[in-house]
Amino acid sequence: MFSILPSLKSIRLLLIIVFVNGCLSLPAVAESANQILEKKVTVSFKEISLKSGIDKIAKAAEVSIIYSNSKELINSRVSLHAVNKQLKEVLNDLLLPFPLSYKVIDDKIIISHDAQKRKRIAEQQPVIIKGKVTDSIGMVLPGATLKIVGESKVYITDKNGEFVLSNVPLNARLQVSFIGFITQEVLLADTTAYLTVVLKQDNSKLNEVKVVSTGYQTLPKERATGSFVLIDSALLNRRVGSNILERLDGVTSGLIFNQRNLDGNNNSTITIRGRSTIFANPNPLIVVDNFPYDGDINSINPNDIASISILKDASAASIWGVRAGNGVIVITTKKGKKGSDPVISLNANLTIGEKPNLNYPYQMSSADNIYVEKFLFDQGYYDNTISNGYSAISPAVALMDKLRNSQISQTDYDGQINTLKQSDVRNDLRKYFYRKSANQQYSLSVSGGAAHQKYFISAGFDKNLGNLVSDSYKRYTINANNTLNLLNDKLELFTSISFTRSNTGSNANTYRAYTAYDQLADKNGNPLPVVDNINQTLRASYVDTAGNGKLLDWRYFPLNENKGNRNTGLTNYRFLAGITYKLIDQLKIQVNYQYQQDQNDDNRVYNQDSFYARDLINRFSAIDPSTGTLSRIIPLGAITDRNDATASTQYGRVQLSYEKTIKNIHAVSAIAGFEVKDYQYDLNSQRYYGYDPSTASNANGSINPLAYYNIYYDPYGAQTIPTAPSQLGNTDRYRSYYANASYTYNSRYIFTASARKDETNIFGVKANQKGVPLWSAGLAWNLSNEGFYHSDALPYLKIRATYGYNGNADKTTSAYLTANAFYYNIWNTLYANIINPPNPSLGWEKIENINLGIDFSTKGNWLSGSFEYYRKRGMDLIGNSPIAPQTGVTTFKGNSADTKTNGIDIVANLIILSKPGFKWKLNLLYNYALDRITNYSAQQGVNGDIVFSNYSNPLVGYPYYAIFAFKSAGLDATGNPRGYLAGAISTDYAGIYNSQNADELVYKGPATPRSFGSVRNNISFRQWDLSVNVVYKLGYYFRKNGVFSGSNYGYNQGEFDQRWQKTGDELHTTIPSLIYPNDSYRDVFYLGSEDVIDKGDHIRLQDIRLSYQLNKKSHPYLPFRSLQIYSYINNVGILWRANKDGLDPDAGTQLLPSTRTISFGLNATF
Repeated sequence: MFSILPSLKSIRLLLIIVFVNGCLSLPAVAESANQILEKKVTVSFKEISLKSGIDKIAKAAEVSIIYSNSKELINSRVSLHAVNKQLKEVLNDLLLPFPLSYKVIDDKIIISHDAQKRKRIAEQQPVIIKGKVTDSIGMVLPGATLKIVGESKVYITDKNGEFVLSNVPLNARLQVSFIGFITQEVLLADTTAYLTVVLKQDNSKLNEVKVVSTGYQTLPKERATGSFVLIDSALLNRRVGSNILERLDGVTSGLIFNQRNLDGNNNSTITIRGRSTIFANPNPLIVVDNFPYDGDINSINPNDIASISILKDASAASIWGVRAGNGVIVITTKKGKKGSDPVISLNANLTIGEKPNLNYPYQMSSADNIYVEKFLFDQGYYDNTISNGYSAISPAVALMDKLRNSQISQTDYDGQINTLKQSDVRNDLRKYFYRKSANQQYSLSVSGGAAHQKYFISAGFDKNLGNLVSDSYKRYTINANNTLNLLNDKLELFTSISFTRSNTGSNANTYRAYTAYDQLADKNGNPLPVVDNINQTLRASYVDTAGNGKLLDWRYFPLNENKGNRNTGLTNYRFLAGITYKLIDQLKIQVNYQYQQDQNDDNRVYNQDSFYARDLINRFSAIDPSTGTLSRIIPLGAITDRNDATASTQYGRVQLSYEKTIKNIHAVSAIAGFEVKDYQYDLNSQRYYGYDPSTASNANGSINPLAYYNIYYDPYGAQTIPTAPSQLGNTDRYRSYYANASYTYNSRYIFTASARKDETNIFGVKANQKGVPLWSAGLAWNLSNEGFYHSDALPYLKIRATYGYNGNADKTTSAYLTANAFYYNIWNTLYANIINPPNPSLGWEKIENINLGIDFSTKGNWLSGSFEYYRKRGMDLIGNSPIAPQTGVTTFKGNSADTKTNGIDIVANLIILSKPGFKWKLNLLYNYALDRITNYSAQQGVNGDIVFSNYSNPLVGYPYYAIFAFKSAGLDATGNPRGYLAGAISTDYAGIYNSQNADELVYKGPATPRSFGSVRNNISFRQWDLSVNVVYKLGYYFRKNGVFSGSNYGYNQGEFDQRWQKTGDELHTTIPSLIYPNDSYRDVFYLGSEDVIDKGDHIRLQDIRLSYQLNKKSHPYLPFRSLQIYSYINNVGILWRANKDGLDPDAGTQLLPSTRTISFGLNATF
């Protein structure tokens, strides 16, 4: 099929013959030539010889191509990619840079030298090409990569998405790429036109965002060395809810939500890459529109958020200095778009939640509850309580006392006891106290812009009804921002204002069932009185006759109290203003200011009809035995508690920014600035007696807060009336200097550096002790941009490494002696409580951070992702240390502790299947984090303290959230639990508890997951989208409730029926026997033993989202631009759990599990 001719002479002879033949049969040849050149060809090759390229085209087109063995054919390297193109187009593209042309003679294509074309090419000089890179809707893409095909030199677009290419050969091919978009090749044929390259988004790239925000600057992800997680608007809006941070759960690498209440006083709901502190602030820093957000995160409307960046390592977060030790969450709100017509967006949804499962966890039955009460009654446990005549006793115990005193027959007793055994308080709770939750959310926004302006305005309304009938929530939000460019875009003015008002309704009178058989209503729904230890009710037989009718009704009816008497109102104002002036093209100065104020008014109103008011008024009442006159110390009327708190924050910042690209090889970006912060907090608390809301008057003047009064039913129990007001204040002032710079060489090597110094008023007596310098450095290598890198398997490969220091602060400590002042004591004198002694050398906590990362993408992007290893080392952490007792304190709180955390973060995005109209994508997250204490000076105390109070006094070598337990040797033949003391099996529970040999304890593991992550499936079929997210948490433990003998056993001890009851039971149960009198050390040993520890490992189907999309492009008749209708199910259920008790590890045995919810909503744009 192919002929390689040896000489030009043979070519000339052949051409003469062809020419003569062609003149005789021109029409037929012309028809044949058209048919040949219009053949459809699909062919692809890269960096091969021109000769080989021609051969491949000939084979694909099934045509004979004749050419000579010239140096152009042998030496020139070419690349081509054509899909279903005409043959003539393919040949034109291939031969364009060469002095060659072709003709069709008979059924063959003859390629020959073209002298005129050679002359034209020789006369042409390299040209300058100018242009910009945008996405399909016109948004510029800063940091896009440009490369001339066949050359190693790489260009990048500037912050405006623009580029200038120098010394570019005419008709060269330009390759343009950007993360998340399809790479495109453009022919540079016109030297005069301004070139606009439009890239199409690559849906095979999951969750890619164009640029990341650090809160001080935005930068392309390709030019970042640090560890970022980028959550765009689509992924944020995948979940439904009022809280913006909850939308990060299960979709964010390195971040975990701590759903369960962990032991200790210093816990965080959100943790990024493990814990790096002991007593200091454990929460990540929240940044909104470039400034720290010190208010309630619930004040932010999620519908106003454009994207969120999670800063995880030192390079990403160190620009925030001492507040970045726990990671940074940078929230960017939506803005308008220049030159855009107004766009109206509407989002509305309704979420319905199931009633809580009150059978979780398994509870003691009413029959078992009464069995325990009968056992204790027979042992005389209640005798002292019964003898005083007024203390509350349960209905069953009251019946037992009546039977003992012959006040009731055995038959009546048995009948009433059996009735109680058939009662279940949970039935009344379900009926009267709980309901299905219903949450409504509405949001409306308008955005747009002109040539030199852009704006965004939104309003939102949320109305939530909680599972408890007394719980409600309303929120109103308004947000507006405007950007104006003046002086030929040299001056930019930015303003933003937001307002939020929320009201939370709840019940301050918590009802908690005293027995499993409490009855809250009769068969007709009429309220019934009950006894309640929490509200300190009195015995029914006592209150029925107390005061001979002169006192207020002293009975407690939970149904009458089941209404919201507590209202918490929160008002949030936030104002931002910024001025940016471009001094020169590369240098600009920015001045920014933010003012934020949160006003929190917490009001609890106990009306005179409430049990709390009636009980308190009666307690401080007296009846003269001789005259029968009633006197009340507390006047009739409502009792109102008011807590008014105001927090205001001011930030000011001046910043210089420099950015320049030199010869499209060197890219320099730098910022430097100074900022100040002033934070003021004031709290005023007051109680008002005899409060009249119509006149706002009270009767506090008639009450002496220092006097002691006898209690009505206990003349020996004198007390003061709780009236003392409280005032608290706090001031924090910060001053900071910072700088950040990055240098990129030829889009291959990236160097970053950051430094910051923070100073505050709470640390250090000397000026040089008030601040701490923190810094970071990073290096990245875009290996795939190297000229020597040719990998079809991994066309994108980037290696990163960072090192640096972040910081943290403990605001409960100070360099100075601090104390709380209190009101008068029993001697009518003021007194104060020392919070901490002076510590002139107190300093900041520092966290050393090392991060190594690899970003990759395979051919066709069927697999892309990242792998990161990190190590964090907390230094100079606040901890307790022993100190000489003659100082007046026993422990010293200062910079004396250290921690270490190791972990990995893995992200993998897979394309399972991609066909026209159908796509199946998979997102995998795997995270591992394990922290441990490496230095802590305080003495550990006894083993019992380690088991139950480890978080206040952590052990070296173990995680902060470590679960320790007493070693268990099972039960003995009498049902007593056994442990180990001095290496031997023992029932000396006091000795086991007070032992100081920590080797006698068992370390079960951490209370927080070591490994966690998610598997998210995303399936698209035409206009339908289905997303299913499965989350997992592995390698952790939790302590469940155990059976104990004190406090009437407690009806929530569901394992009571599995206790030891007879000899031999010790072979199949570890739950101790019922004993009397109670041995408190025995109970504590069992509750702290390894027998009540469960594994927390589980896999959960977290949520499912199904949506249907319509748009005007595909349906021109629609009155809107786009419409999305969606449904969302959250907390679908646990697929697998390691524990055999059917417990939800996120709830443990102290909380009710989160209920399943289903949402329906729509999102429309006009």
